[in-house]
Amino acid sequence: MNINTSIPISSWDPNANNVVYSMVRYQNKIYAGGLFTNIGGQNRTHFAELDTASSSASLWNPAPNNIVHSLFITNDTLLIGGYFSLIEGQQRYRLAEYDLSNHSLNGWAPTFSNTVLHVSSYNGITFIGGIYEEADAVFHPDFAAYYLNLPQSAHEIKKDQGSFTFYPNPSHSSITCNYNLEKSSRVTLKLFDLNGKMKMILLDEKGNAGMNTREVNIEELSSGIYLLRLETEDYISTSKLVKLN
Repeated sequence: MNINTSIPISSWDPNANNVVYSMVRYQNKIYAGGLFTNIGGQNRTHFAELDTASSSASLWNPAPNNIVHSLFITNDTLLIGGYFSLIEGQQRYRLAEYDLSNHSLNGWAPTFSNTVLHVSSYNGITFIGGIYEEADAVFHPDFAAYYLNLPQSAHEIKKDQGSFTFYPNPSHSSITCNYNLEKSSRVTLKLFDLNGKMKMILLDEKGNAGMNTREVNIEELSSGIYLLRLETEDYISTSKLVKLN
């Protein structure tokens, strides 16, 4: 569509044979995701790279094995979300990350138990929404946030399930935090808003090997949704906190 006249550009027509759910642009390419199996004159299942001039599909064909619902580009990174479990023949459960400079599938591989409907990024944080119950095998329904510049999934960090937990959530005034360490380690617990701005450091201490329990006061924090990030020498864990008045 011509953004000046709002008239569709009839000469650009990739002619998808089924629904296109998402489209994004990067340099002289358009990326499309959806239900289609043919687009731009080529057999392309659920994802395609299209030329902005000719609307034809390129040779790149990662071929996710199920529906793509959402695409997002930040710098040279393409995020793909949907209901697939394989892309380029490699396991990626509902979300994949590509380097568009060389079409390489990145190593980051979080897992979601059901469909990812939306992916986006702001200030280095990737937001993922959908109809899933678990993210990386932890109960985390429908919404998750990851720091793009930090290792986050079980595929990239040394992570003991249940290494960091806290309750109650939502909370009015304080939370009880439990974190487990294999060895003594420096530990920080930082709180961020959803724009990625650090609001405060809740813990900064030397933790002992084994389970550590701390009571943290959040009474003066404004109501809203925040991200808690626990950093140790062995792992990083990020969770959502809901603060109530």
